Amino acid sequence: MPTPSASSPQPKGFRRAVSEQDTKQAEAVTGYKTLLTVSGFESV
Repeated sequence: MPTPSASSPQPKGFRRAVSEQDTKQAEAVTGYKTLLTVSGFESV
């Protein structure tokens, strides 16, 4: 996923919303990977 360039004009509210969305997505991915790891250990 390409990161938006800092030179592109964006409203602060929009950037904040994107930042929060990225944070939630990162947390979801981390949680999913953790879940896979835990379930992987359980299945061994």
